Amino acid sequence: GAKPVATLLSLALPQECFGEWSEEFMRGYKAASEKHNVKLVGGDTTASVNDICISVTAIGRAPIANIKRRSGAKVGDMIFVTGVLGGSALGLKDVAKGILNSECAKTHLMPEARVAEGEWLASHEEVHAMTDISDGLERDLQHILDESKVSAVVTEEYVPRVKGATWGETVRGGEDYELIFTVGGPNTQRLMDEFEQKFGRRLYPIGVIEESDYDVHALGWKCEGGVRYNEEVAQYNNETNKFITTKSHLEQQSSALKEIISNKQKSSYKEIEKLKDGVRSGLSESVELYCALKINSSSY
Repeated sequence: GAKPVATLLSLALPQECFGEWSEEFMRGYKAASEKHNVKLVGGDTTASVNDICISVTAIGRAPIANIKRRSGAKVGDMIFVTGVLGGSALGLKDVAKGILNSECAKTHLMPEARVAEGEWLASHEEVHAMTDISDGLERDLQHILDESKVSAVVTEEYVPRVKGATWGETVRGGEDYELIFTVGGPNTQRLMDEFEQKFGRRLYPIGVIEESDYDVHALGWKCEGGVRYNEEVAQYNNETNKFITTKSHLEQQSSALKEIISNKQKSSYKEIEKLKDGVRSGLSESVELYCALKINSSSY
């Protein structure tokens, strides 16, 4: 939700990139900066042996009241995205094939930052949490859930996708740079209408924020068969530097806990707590077992 003000640019280039390549790069960098009236105020340039290294620090300004963090989502909020997804992932495929002039290739190579949309949304108090979709819908929404300590259910058919994109490309492809945000309160419809009037395109409601159980901030996908959760796939959380518990690991922990509960075998306090923590980080099938453990914990 901040207004971009300035950038710092640092480049490390091999010898063959000095001259024509670097001049073309800077022309593009200048054009992108001028589009948003952003000044290049510093940085560094150095030589590298083989590889190109580009580091950009962006500086923005926003009223404190308008800053929307990933930790702001509230139970009952609706989840929105600002545009269709999956185009960048399809564009990467085109680029790999040498097709650089397709619409998806342009989306991948020249993504459009939703700067104006972000500033406008940030000025509305009914918008509670917001981030851009750089790592993919699935992962960036999970960041919001983890930071806000809530869960969510997304209706699959409501997720807007580029024609031809698979489900995986739509929710995990990344680099779409649309905004994902949550909205609560009675003015949700008015916000949708005003956004469409101002920007000439609609917002897409895709799901709802729900309360978390047992410190498990779960992301569910609603389809014809019900709601499914990401139980099968181990994911690495870059912020906590931990792996989310996989189903197979969870089953091992569950077996150990069942043995403790049924046999009342003697185990150290630390061992019990370690297993309890494992179940807390698991998913829905562990809730009953976790409750049983809490009931029987006085025995240890």
